[in-house]
Amino acid sequence: MRRPHLGWLYVAFLGSCDGSSIYEFGDIKLATLSGEPEDELRSEGDEDGDGMSNRDELIHGTDPYARDTDGDSYWDPWEIEVGADPLDLADVIYQGGWPYNPDKALLAVGEWGEARVGEAAPLFKTKDQFGELVDLRDFGGRERDIVFCLVTGWSEGSQSLAAMLAGQEDWGGEWNGLRAGIQRGDVHWVMAVVEDQFGDAPTV
Repeated sequence: MRRPHLGWLYVAFLGSCDGSSIYEFGDIKLATLSGEPEDELRSEGDEDGDGMSNRDELIHGTDPYARDTDGDSYWDPWEIEVGADPLDLADVIYQGGWPYNPDKALLAVGEWGEARVGEAAPLFKTKDQFGELVDLRDFGGRERDIVFCLVTGWSEGSQSLAAMLAGQEDWGGEWNGLRAGIQRGDVHWVMAVVEDQFGDAPTV
């Protein structure tokens, strides 16, 4: 089945005039601007595998052959779920480009305390540099490892950690490997500043 040209229009045949079903015929026809039928999509199908049926793609005006119609890295159904516009590149889930996990509610939630390998992370939400509330669970459910760190602006250890990540200090051993993994994009490093250099709540 061919991918439609962007200049084509989606035309739904409404079926019977009694209003019983606007998709009574069970498929959606694809027509060119000249009105000549070129292709057809099953209305209950999902050509791009994004979880939206072709019927819903038609309703929202999204591309049934692309999971991310506007190319902002967020799938169409994700943006619709949170109220963002899947047709507007500038209207995104997170201005910072952070990942989004539509299944985060299914993740186990741990308790605050000493972190142990294999334990679930606690529920944590914080504002980013854009003033948006970010849910730590949005980073979960992915193939990349995540390192989450709570830091303060006044702590020498936090400042030294930032310098190491920037390549200004050499901690050697596994730390250099971790930094290399972050630089390659194999590891997500999430650093949350909980106090500024004066011990007060951080500001954006």
